[in-house]
Amino acid sequence: MTQDIPPDAADRARALFGDFIERRWGEARPEFDARWGDHVFMDRFARGWRDMADSAGSFKRIGAPLARRSGDYTVVDVPLIAGRGEAIGKVAFDTAGKVAGLAIKYPRRHRLDPRPVRIFFLGNPEILGLGRTRI
Repeated sequence: MTQDIPPDAADRARALFGDFIERRWGEARPEFDARWGDHVFMDRFARGWRDMADSAGSFKRIGAPLARRSGDYTVVDVPLIAGRGEAIGKVAFDTAGKVAGLAIKYPRRHRLDPRPVRIFFLGNPEILGLGRTRI
């Protein structure tokens, strides 16, 4: 049976990354399922986000999100445009609508772009469409 993409998934992902950009960690916490919503997790995520943001420069805008199904998950890709390049934020929502995984790929790869891609992720990378990523 094919499941539909929840109509609010793209907007929720965009709002989630908006909270991250503004460093409103407390506002983002309720979006995560119980195993991800504790203070230790949010502290770890905040450090990873700051590292990525420091290398990307100040954020200029959030692009149009694109949602798709991946097994039992809804995965949303969110373009993040910053002063020194572009990144892709990825959010996987489970069937209960909670965040089951999250990733940031920087820089966004373009054809023939020689720069190495850095990936920060939490959760199962295969859910997020990252394959068997090793960091």
